[in-house]
Amino acid sequence: MRAATMTPVMLTGHITRRTAYKDLYNLSDSTATVFIKINRKNWPRNLTVDDKTKVEIVGKFDREFVGFDKIKVIDIRPAN
Repeated sequence: MRAATMTPVMLTGHITRRTAYKDLYNLSDSTATVFIKINRKNWPRNLTVDDKTKVEIVGKFDREFVGFDKIKVIDIRPAN
């Protein structure tokens, strides 16, 4: 991904797995897999997700000097 840090993004895909790092997940679609960070406060209480659930996320791209580039999720909801 070649975006400036804190660039707003909206992505649709499937959360395929939770990584070993706190609040860090993989979001995949038919073209790529990206890391997304979902803080507990941004996860809706009534939303249950598995790898077959298509979701839409709104967030900001977070470019890291060291470590993983990721999307910081502001909102997550089921995709239509």
